[in-house]
Amino acid sequence: MFCFGQDSSEVSEGTIAWNEDILKWWGEWSSWSTCSRTCGGGVMSRERHCLQQSFKQQQCAIFNGKAFGKHYYHWIPLYPDDYISISNRPCDLQCTTKGGERQLMVQAQDGTSCKDRMYQGVCINGQCEPVGCDGSLHSFQMMDRCRVCGGNGSTCHRVSGSFRKGISQLGYVLVTNIPVGAIDILIIERRKTENILALADEAGHFFFNGNSIVDPPQNFRVAGTVFKYRRPPNLHSEGLEYIIAQGPTNQSLNAMVCKGDVDRGGKRRNVHGLKLLLSWCLTLASLLSNDFNVSPLGHDDISRADMYRWKVSAQAPCSSTCTSGISASYAMCVRYDGVEVEEAYCDALTRPEPAYELCTGRDCQPRWETNRWSECSRTCGEGHQARTVRCWRMLAPGFDSSVYDELCVAAGLARPVEKKACRNKACGPQWELSEWSECSARCGGQGTMRREVRCSVGLSPCNEAMKPASEKECLGPPCDRQWTASDWGPCSGACGEGRMSRIISCRNLEGKVISGSQCDPTTKPLAVYPCGGWNCPAHWVEQGWEQCNASCGRGVKVRRVLCAGLENGVYREYPEGHCDISQKPEVQAPCFKRPCSIWFTTAWSQCSKTCGVGLRLREVKCYQGEELGQGCDPTSKPEAKQTCQIQPCPTELPDEDCEDKATANCALVLKVKLCTHWYYRKACCGACRNLVFPPH
Repeated sequence: MFCFGQDSSEVSEGTIAWNEDILKWWGEWSSWSTCSRTCGGGVMSRERHCLQQSFKQQQCAIFNGKAFGKHYYHWIPLYPDDYISISNRPCDLQCTTKGGERQLMVQAQDGTSCKDRMYQGVCINGQCEPVGCDGSLHSFQMMDRCRVCGGNGSTCHRVSGSFRKGISQLGYVLVTNIPVGAIDILIIERRKTENILALADEAGHFFFNGNSIVDPPQNFRVAGTVFKYRRPPNLHSEGLEYIIAQGPTNQSLNAMVCKGDVDRGGKRRNVHGLKLLLSWCLTLASLLSNDFNVSPLGHDDISRADMYRWKVSAQAPCSSTCTSGISASYAMCVRYDGVEVEEAYCDALTRPEPAYELCTGRDCQPRWETNRWSECSRTCGEGHQARTVRCWRMLAPGFDSSVYDELCVAAGLARPVEKKACRNKACGPQWELSEWSECSARCGGQGTMRREVRCSVGLSPCNEAMKPASEKECLGPPCDRQWTASDWGPCSGACGEGRMSRIISCRNLEGKVISGSQCDPTTKPLAVYPCGGWNCPAHWVEQGWEQCNASCGRGVKVRRVLCAGLENGVYREYPEGHCDISQKPEVQAPCFKRPCSIWFTTAWSQCSKTCGVGLRLREVKCYQGEELGQGCDPTSKPEAKQTCQIQPCPTELPDEDCEDKATANCALVLKVKLCTHWYYRKACCGACRNLVFPPH
């Protein structure tokens, strides 16, 4: 299951709005201000700020507390559209320091939004999986031009045309009336002029660029939708003046143009004739109440050459960063508003030829870098500590990145130690626990959960009075489970051999996929049907194998094998005597899962700090019978460490010799009053000293 936020003000054509999840939270309160009056009743105030962070920022921020080459950095996301990019894989999380001097790359966490060339989606196990406009995972449903998810564009028609007019009067001239219910609205100039587009209602009230005063380009919420108004800074700048909106509008609007004495920031200029392209779509219901000449969708007179063009970008990075190489310019396809689009929209015959230049890099030697040692793996006895060791190399001036370890090895650099022994107090006997089993109850009933409790190997037995419980009561899952089926896939062959399949899932009322054991197996729909002809005689049709009936070790898996066929295109099941019994496929088969090994954990240790955020640890062991083993499922391994906080730490005076971090913008921290936040109080300890801790 996945979820995402949606902002209706920005939707790309053919897809749902897909914005990166933003985490918002309130910062800490600032100190109280001084009283507004020196005597009598007055007012004191304090404030706090709404802070926000994207999911990618959260992931990059994890590295803020890790040292690289004995230095700490503030990491921010590096997006694929940025000029410098380490990887073009959509689910590679690329982070860079604020100054851009270092970069690193890790796999993005599940749930990170991503964009492939053909679709938008969400990262799952390092792959960008598509998400359709219906909000379903692995769906390729797209919005049509009528804003219908999965539609074919037949529910609306496009109204389009041109407006050409010479100068005959000063002031505002009506271009056209945009009716109620209009969607996919576009008004764009065909050539650059000093004329100014404006929008008003039928009563003459202007929403922007009214009264001969030009508003800056921005988004305006008008008539129940958002109108995006854009205009280049001057006649020599790239781009054209335009108005676009998704709609639908909930009132009639007048598109206007202002000609003559226009006030542009105090400069008044005469303007000349103009030429506009006009286009919007109306649903069939809206067409009944509006009198327009309409043309079918896709046959309007807006040419592709007017909408898209090639733009020559800057030089690509040097082909060799540490020796002489070649740098080439490259062209990208942009829309009339300067937004980069797929290259297929532009005419390949008019694509500019790349220009090549010689470039010289510098001698870049790789190096090893390490982060801090981890906590000891055991709370008692002998354990080990680990740290991450990575090979880094300057790929270009100001562009530092982690690289393959083989580069450091080939350079003859000794790899730093990644693991070392650590020793705590001697271990006594202690209780070790497995994970709780699933509740034995059916839906809505009472049941029991069980776990194994064993004493670790020690010099004396464990204290029976302190033995944890091995059973506890539980409630079964709610009775809201049901089978759901996906659409049928394509037929795989001719009659007798052809099969079409679909995915059968067990879901609760919230739509979340759960274990198939929680749904009634007698009502499970078929996942495989015969296909390949209108009339197909009876033959054996096997369903997919069910899960192995053993969670570990040897077991048996089963499947349904039916005698079925097609009669006048309709699926039909027959008694088994209609099919050749000697050819019936197997209905059960042996299966084997990993050896029966179980994870056991000890009790949590005490928190490593008496105040503030610390760590608590526990041992995690894999047992195969009575012996320690290696066969446990690593994906279900319990966590061995956890953050803890007994109580907040009292505020302490900062070190008199502390210095502000170079990577922190302490002037901005003071301006927005963030010194009460623990991170900025530490990063800007010098700047915040007199503010947070005034002298007594």
